Amino acid sequence: MSNVIKISLPQSNPHAPAVNVYLLPKQKFLIDAGPANTKSLILLKKVLSNYDLTLTNLNGIILTHHHTDHIGLLKMLPHSIPLFCDKAIKYYGSKQYLNDIRNNVNNMQLSNTIKKELIEHLSSRYCPYINNYKIYPISDIPFIVNSMCGHSSSDSVIHIQDMLFTGDLILKGIYFNNLLDINPKTKKIQKKQAFDFLESLSKIKKMNNINKICPGHGTTLEFQKGVQIINKNIKALKKHHAQLLTLPSTLSYSEIKAIMFPKALKVPDYFYLSELYSFIKQKH
Repeated sequence: MSNVIKISLPQSNPHAPAVNVYLLPKQKFLIDAGPANTKSLILLKKVLSNYDLTLTNLNGIILTHHHTDHIGLLKMLPHSIPLFCDKAIKYYGSKQYLNDIRNNVNNMQLSNTIKKELIEHLSSRYCPYINNYKIYPISDIPFIVNSMCGHSSSDSVIHIQDMLFTGDLILKGIYFNNLLDINPKTKKIQKKQAFDFLESLSKIKKMNNINKICPGHGTTLEFQKGVQIINKNIKALKKHHAQLLTLPSTLSYSEIKAIMFPKALKVPDYFYLSELYSFIKQKH
């Protein structure tokens, strides 16, 4: 790992987990930018200086996905830095994205409270600052990149030597990281994102020549530990899908959630939505 430096950048919310940004000093690349706050900016500059690098001589930043804890610091970085990512990310910086959120959510069969919560979560990903940068295809970087889906509508998994950078697809101790999203191509809520997540996890566990998984949060994982997390998530997803197929179609989202997650964590309903919405749509 000497050729990869993990930088844990703090979020503005002290209760939120630090975000892992990875520096490839020889190649002068960053993987992800981190959250938007002054502490993160100061820390990033300090680490770069330890390797005789600055924000202005980086060859680029590779983005694993568009969530603002991973790209928000772009608000405070030089616009001359090349970005390598799925070009569809520009959609999340458009006013159309904000309009599509309300149009999609208002048509969902959810309570007004949950609709409001979902609109707030999706709107928090609005990133107009992304359009200040020149975006290059992620395929242009000299590393192996796998395009996937599950944590977001578009996840990029980067394979460098024996390391796999998975963004938030694999997180130790966190099951609800399959977060409902709007597809930038269809402009609609991603209808089967939980199934896409399951497929992505299955692909990752079958990859070869990997010793380390470098996640978007938390500690670096031995590959076999990552496979254990994947297997646990896949088992839970399949169990919930099978359970949902036995429930009456007349039940509301809240009733389904109460049955399937009787000991629900004290987290917003939003964190359950992607899985249940995907499965309900398949059922009907």
